[in-house]
Amino acid sequence: MHQTEKGVSIVTIVSRSNEEIRKAKPRILSQEAFAERFHLSLRTIQDQEQGRTVPDEPARVLLQIIERDPEAVQRALAAPLAS
Repeated sequence: MHQTEKGVSIVTIVSRSNEEIRKAKPRILSQEAFAERFHLSLRTIQDQEQGRTVPDEPARVLLQIIERDPEAVQRALAAPLAS
């Protein structure tokens, strides 16, 4: 399954391996842009893409949400927290 975000192909996450971060990140985005857009640590992105670390379960869930609806994640991150 493929979705597009403004013409950028996003590949569905199929496995639970270090490949998840690469599959969730649109190919046109750099690691830096992906980390900044979704408020993630650049070092974490680099480590996961290089296979030095494996995303834990909460990170996998976030990657799946980013893959399925990246704009929803951006809206959630932009919204002020309720008091």
